[in-house]
Amino acid sequence: MTAVRFAAWAAVGVLFLLGCITPVGFIFWIPAAILAGALIGFGMRSPRYFFAFVFGLGVTLICLGLVNGTYVIMLLYGSVLVGGGAVFFAAFGPRTSHADPPSGG
Repeated sequence: MTAVRFAAWAAVGVLFLLGCITPVGFIFWIPAAILAGALIGFGMRSPRYFFAFVFGLGVTLICLGLVNGTYVIMLLYGSVLVGGGAVFFAAFGPRTSHADPPSGG
């Protein structure tokens, strides 16, 4: 289930960045906003999903660097975002323990 949530927030990142860099980008803002609103509505609003969003931004930059040779430097920046988004999502990922705090005394 976490992979689906990660992929959904990464898709929001992809659509958001496409809205920023493509000539007809305003069209991509609408599905990005709708998808983000739906995810928040379904309770997927943890701050750690920001890292999945960043992962999506990185994937888009890598694709931009591959498609257009002028933006080859975006491959490096995109790989930093992809790596950072994945690592930080894993580091701040789901809680593994819901144990009670130690009692004093």
